[in-house]
Parts: sequence; structure tokens; C-alpha cells
Amino acid sequence: MRGMPEWPLAFFLDATRAEYAGAPPPEGVRVYGVVHDSRAVRGGELFVPLPGGRTDGHAYVADAFARGAAAAFWRRTIPVPQELRGRPLLLVDDPLAALWEAARAHRARLRGRVVAVTGSVGKTTTKDLIARALAARLSVAHARESYNNHIGVPLTLLAAAEDAHAVVLELGMNRRGEIAELSRLARPDVAVITLLGESHIGLLGSREAIAVAKAEIALGMDKGGRIYIPDDDPLLPKTAYLFAFSGEVRTVGPRGQDRGGLLEDRGLGGFRIWADVDGRRAELDVPLPGAFAWRNALYAVFVARDLGIPPSEVEAAWRELERSPMRLTPRRTPRGALLLDDTYNAAPTSIRAAVSVLARLPARERVAVLGEVGELGAHAPRLYAELGESLPAEGIAYLLFGSGLAPLEEALRARGARVWRTEDPEALLAKLRTYDNPDAALLLKASRHMRFERFVEALLGEGMGEGDPADG
Repeated sequence: MRGMPEWPLAFFLDATRAEYAGAPPPEGVRVYGVVHDSRAVRGGELFVPLPGGRTDGHAYVADAFARGAAAAFWRRTIPVPQELRGRPLLLVDDPLAALWEAARAHRARLRGRVVAVTGSVGKTTTKDLIARALAARLSVAHARESYNNHIGVPLTLLAAAEDAHAVVLELGMNRRGEIAELSRLARPDVAVITLLGESHIGLLGSREAIAVAKAEIALGMDKGGRIYIPDDDPLLPKTAYLFAFSGEVRTVGPRGQDRGGLLEDRGLGGFRIWADVDGRRAELDVPLPGAFAWRNALYAVFVARDLGIPPSEVEAAWRELERSPMRLTPRRTPRGALLLDDTYNAAPTSIRAAVSVLARLPARERVAVLGEVGELGAHAPRLYAELGESLPAEGIAYLLFGSGLAPLEEALRARGARVWRTEDPEALLAKLRTYDNPDAALLLKASRHMRFERFVEALLGEGMGEGDPADG
């Protein structure tokens, strides 16, 4: 039966070479799920204590047991407190490494296809589109959140039932080599590299280096695998990893091996694409704002084709698409303004795309509220200036937040755009409120470290009230 995975406790002892604290574990103990947040315990889970920004997860093991956890990892070098003696603790050298070992062992049990998505932008949207498309016929495991790092990927694998038909993963990175590690853990059958942008250029130094880092996804795949890439990227096909990949690399787009493209942009109402599938032209409606995501939808169409699902069923499945939050999510403020919440993350490429959606909206006042982009490094001034030279200079007011956006401000002013910039969160919120009316459309977009969701919550009446101090 497909559903929540479950294991005997012995599975984790064997997979991680853990020692059981105290007496031998009782017979018949089973584990239902793996979590790293004690608040997520519902009963029967294995709790994995990981180091956090402020506290170590070992401080929450007692809380996990109080909520019904079946067992927990425990670092060998940390003395077991009196209150936990007699509890089912699995002693390991490193709980994170043990999480990976358990995920690797569980991956070997999975009988379905594993699909992995990486790229500079569009990973989560592509993951959501693929997962929903495959669900037309198959049981699909995927993370609803953006679980794309060294913690999220093993947790997503461990959340998949052994008999799931497909598992859809998102692979992110913060350093060179991380995609390779995640791919070797996930061992994808099918992979997608969505797009190369400027994300991580401050860490890696060039778009060529970004291409190599994303192409590391091939290192966890065997000769029967397939990788989809854009048909208009000159760098990806030349990377050593893809060039030497023994499986199949296929290009997607109007001139690709798998052909398709954008037919119609309907603004917030979505867009329409075409695709040549098995010798026939198909046309599909995609219920997502932002026609810039047309290629992401095509990837889903062709991955679904590989698993035997025709475009007509993909389109029908997309009508029930649950999109991840904070990605061009339309909201209405109590005062009537249309608010586009695109605060999950940002890159110059995705800012251009989001502003293009804003520019098409039939609002009397369009306002782009933009914050800084992370991981641009020494390239930031040049990339901000280039962004300012490419954004619409008319029809949009720009509110900029952050000292690093001075080059963007200068480039926009030089083209006659209306621009206002501050480094004070309270000043930004006060300025935003002057535009909060039924005739306005407000786009909010920035990298995660800018915490732009606080401004969304304030405009929706859920936080940072008018007179409350803002947390900078």
C-alpha cells in the first residue's frame, strides 16, 4: 500500500551502524517518518537532532519524546542526561551523517523512478509542475516545501513510500560539489537543469563555473539516465560532466530535440504552451502567473511523457496544481491592493521575469518593491546596473531596500524611472502603505536573507503593525 513509509527500528540501527543506548531495543518497535523539528512529531517518528543557528537539536530530544517520537539519534560524544536514560536513543558519530546513511539505505529500497531538478532559477516551480503532472496516473512523493539542501533532500527521500511510482526532488547548492553529493545520494533516473542565471556567481566566479556546478547532477546518474537542459544555453552541453555523461542529454525549447514553446501569455491567469510529443502537437494551459515559466512547464510535459502520461492528462492534472508559497502568489490587502508575493528568493533573472508580470497588470499604479540579491559577491554592482538598464523605465514605481542597490537606483534614474530607496524597514513599510489602495498592484521580491515576507505580513495585517517596531 502506498502512503507513509515505515520501518522496524532495526533498519536505522543497521543503516547507520548505530548503537542502542542501554538495554537492547524492545521487539516490534516501528518508526513512521523522520523529522528534524520536534514540533513536527505526530507520533512514531525518528527525531534527528541537528545543529541550528542558535541551539543544538539535542536540546529538543526530550520534547520530541514527549510528543510521541519512537526514537532519536544521539551524538556519541554528548553525555545522555538522566531524563533520557531508558529512552530509545540511537548513538551515532554524527546525526546528519546518520540521516544521510539512512536515506541512502532507503533509496536502495525505492522501486519507482527518481526525478531531480536543479538550476539557477525555477527549480521549485518545475518540481511542482512535474510532481502534479506525474500524479495524473502515478503515486508521487515530493516535498511541498523547497527541501533542496543537505537536510531537505535526505528527508524527502525518507518520506517516500517504497512502492511510490515516482519521487520528485529539488537539488540546490551553496558551494561547488554539493550538487554532486546530493545526486549521488538521490541517484536520479531523470534530471532537469532548468536555467543558468547569476545565482551563486559570487561563490563560483563565472557563469561557466555555475554551469559546471549544475552539471554535477550527472555524477549520480547511470548510463540509462536522461537529462533535460534548455535548447538555448551555450554552456551546459560543453561541460565535462554532461559531455562525458553516458546517458542521454536532451534539449528542450523551440529548437530543441524536444520541441515546444510559449503560445499565449495571460498574465495572472496563466499561459498556454505547445509541445511536440510523440509526433503530435499538443497545446496545454498552465495555471501559473508568469509566462517566463513556459520552459519549466515543457520539462514537466516531457518527463511525464517518459513515464507514459500524455499531455491531455498533464493539462488536466495541472488544474489541481498546488503551487509553493511566496512565488508570485497573488494576495489582496485589506485596503484592496493586489499584492504579488514573490519573496521566497531572488536573482537578477527572476527579478526581470517578475517585473515583466507586474508590467502587464491592468492597474493604475504598479509598484516594484525590490531588495538585495544574495551571493553575487564582487559582481553585484555590475549585475545591479545591468538589471537597472533592462527593467521598464515607465509605468512602474520602484521602491528599493538596501544599501547594495545603489547601482540599481542609479541605472533606473538615468533612464527616467521613478525610484525611491531606503535602508530603514519602517520607512519602507510607511512608503508602501501610501500605495496600498484598490488601484495599485504591488510586487515584493528579494533574496531570503532580506526577509521580505515581514512586509507582506504587515500589508495583510498579520505583523509589523503601524507603530510596531520593525525588526531590521
